[in-house]
Amino acid sequence: MKKIILHPFLFAVYPIIFLYSYNAQELLINQIYLPIIISLLSTLVIWGIMGLLIKDRIKAGLITTVFLLVFFGYGYTFDLLRVSGVIAVKHRHLLPVFVLLLGYIIYFIHLSKKNSALEILSRTLNLMGIVLIIINLINIVSFEVKKMNLQKQTYTSDNVKTNLNNADNYPDIYFIIMDEYASLDTIKNIWGYDNSWFADSLKQKGFYVAEKSTVKYYETTKAIPSYLNMEYVDSKLDMVTCFQKLNNNQVSEYLMGMGYEIVAFDNLYALNPGKGKFTSDYQFDFKEAGAEVKSADDFSMILINNTMLRAFNYLFKLSYTYNMSRNATLYTLSKLKEIPTEVPDPKFVYVHLLCPHTPFVFDIKGKEVDPVNNSNWRDKKYYLEQYIYITKEMEKTIDEILKNSKTPPVIILQSDHGPRGNSSPNPSENIDIPTEEKLKIFNAYYLPNVNKNILKENVSPINTFRIIFNTYFKDKFELLED
Repeated sequence: MKKIILHPFLFAVYPIIFLYSYNAQELLINQIYLPIIISLLSTLVIWGIMGLLIKDRIKAGLITTVFLLVFFGYGYTFDLLRVSGVIAVKHRHLLPVFVLLLGYIIYFIHLSKKNSALEILSRTLNLMGIVLIIINLINIVSFEVKKMNLQKQTYTSDNVKTNLNNADNYPDIYFIIMDEYASLDTIKNIWGYDNSWFADSLKQKGFYVAEKSTVKYYETTKAIPSYLNMEYVDSKLDMVTCFQKLNNNQVSEYLMGMGYEIVAFDNLYALNPGKGKFTSDYQFDFKEAGAEVKSADDFSMILINNTMLRAFNYLFKLSYTYNMSRNATLYTLSKLKEIPTEVPDPKFVYVHLLCPHTPFVFDIKGKEVDPVNNSNWRDKKYYLEQYIYITKEMEKTIDEILKNSKTPPVIILQSDHGPRGNSSPNPSENIDIPTEEKLKIFNAYYLPNVNKNILKENVSPINTFRIIFNTYFKDKFELLED
């Protein structure tokens, strides 16, 4: 029993389980299966080769484990050095250091004559590996139990009605979120761009543009659930609970009771299924429509960036996130124009466009951006050009919705929060944006056959659906403080 050697396999699995545990709220458990299989098979091959070369199982096992620790620790070390700012670290400098360190340790283990000490070290590593995996599995199981209930939990409200008799007279409702879209003030203050032309264009179409709207949160996971439940959510809620509130929200439930079909362009789910699906009658997923780019998934890309393979990530010409974000936006813009005639009335259409949120994948004309700049906030042209592109495309999309709708629809066009400027893993690419700018949003309403005086220039998204339900369904929701 003393010579049972488990640690190479334990440390082949541990970095993957640790990374998943750290991101368990956002990922699916099946995303770790393939990386684990590849890691275990590679470990078996390395251990077998080392065993044949040095004719010692214990030494071969220790060398294999050391290789795994160095291999999986490279990305973390690279990030630590880069964030510290002590040195301008480059892969061409750090990678040779890691290779030399690995070679030296392997040489030291090979020359070692103290077999008893090596056996103790091997047993210690066995114990460490088991403990580390158990700790992370406990965390994973906790989140997986929560995620199992992600689609089961529904929300009931005393205000939900069942009124199908007048459904034919109700307007379609479009709720369109442009993620991290700057307000008129913010884009002018920080980027020097005057976007008033867009506001003026919307006003000419009949929109009311609330130019002084602000929000309480600059996190999507808090913002959208609060809007769709018409109440402020606890800022301390964990991410899984936030997505439960998003996917099974009171606005959708209320409108279902009024005879509405629920339509979702939930790109947050489409890009990352770990967040759960928005409860709906129609779910338009760009991947199911054949717009998916076959590539490593997001978890695999994160894992690769934490290993020595990160030094060669330039070989991955376009990252998973880059391709998927671009395709999700293009598909949604195209398909959304068809919804007025494709889905029966009345319908509630929820659209979450992950644009102009990073990655920056569109230039001002919609052409591809060099992936090396997909999170470059420092050069302000990348956010600005993507911002201008999605603005022009949204104007065209709104024109098509209005033109193709049988009766004038309600359209809410909002940003969930302002730009934050800090999503790059490279600190040198981030910029500081004042908190007040992050909390300013773009907020526009098309409310047909209604006096626009019911809206104020500082109206908050928390009251969006309270106002709509009171206006079109003669309900009596109390308005919350903006």
